[in-house]
Amino acid sequence: MKRVLVGMLILISINGMVFASGQQDPAEKTITIGYSCKTITNDDFQKSMAEYAQAYVESKGYKSILTVGGDQDSIAAQVNTIEDMINMGVYAIILSPPDKNAFIPVLMQAKEAGIPVVIVDSGIEGHEDLYVTYVGTNNVASAEVAGQMMVEAIGEGETFVVLGSSGSDASENRAAGYRKGIEGSNVVIVNEQNGNWVTDTSMSVTENMLQANPDVKGIFTCSDVMYPGIISAVESAGLKGKIVIIGHDGFKLTVGAIEEGAMYGTVMQQPNVIGELGAKYAIEAVLGTFDKGLGKFVDAGAIPMTAANVEELKDMTF
Repeated sequence: MKRVLVGMLILISINGMVFASGQQDPAEKTITIGYSCKTITNDDFQKSMAEYAQAYVESKGYKSILTVGGDQDSIAAQVNTIEDMINMGVYAIILSPPDKNAFIPVLMQAKEAGIPVVIVDSGIEGHEDLYVTYVGTNNVASAEVAGQMMVEAIGEGETFVVLGSSGSDASENRAAGYRKGIEGSNVVIVNEQNGNWVTDTSMSVTENMLQANPDVKGIFTCSDVMYPGIISAVESAGLKGKIVIIGHDGFKLTVGAIEEGAMYGTVMQQPNVIGELGAKYAIEAVLGTFDKGLGKFVDAGAIPMTAANVEELKDMTF
């Protein structure tokens, strides 16, 4: 199978046949599952989820199509690729939405077309009738652990939160979980800003927050994807090793950072589990075998990683 990026759409070549927007092989009789995410470039979590989902679909003898919006903020472009898949007549769609509201109209289109949708990673606002189930990490519970880790690490003091993007369900829930984790302690949040899941923005907002609150003791980032920007700002301020940084997701880049002491720890998600379950439930929805008793949310679980267990867990990072 070959993937070729053309504009905002990834074309999938399977056995010499290429599928793109508006195309469907006339002889196609095999179930085709579409997977839509914001990006797989510079986001190993999204890439890992997509790869595991596609591998699962193909291991069952079915076909997979992957489309991306282009980058972290290309919501309109991602919506367009979903419309393309609906027009192609895919059998089911696995969707990783970067915004909790923006995809509701296109999900309504999928429902009208009789195409079941499984949500992965980040949820949407209400409208449970528009999707089969949502597979992901319980972001409130996992980030609560991150908050507890911060209390353990610093005891008391000021902290920042580097959020994801505005409107992101995952970002909002992780921030809420972190607040819950430090509740009742002497750790407080004095500033929080959107890093938009990218290095440049996360570096800029961290620099701004450090200027406003130079005595900060800790930083919680809603995703490890923003750690490079955060640590750059911390290093520029001459504070590397003096500020406790705790992340969320479990990227490979955090292993070295934890080992050298630049990062205290992170809460690891399991993209392999999310991707595979998303694909499994999408196929079951098509076949009519999905167990509705599972409900509208399936928690894939999360694991805290610090210097104490980084050697044991590092092979599970992505």
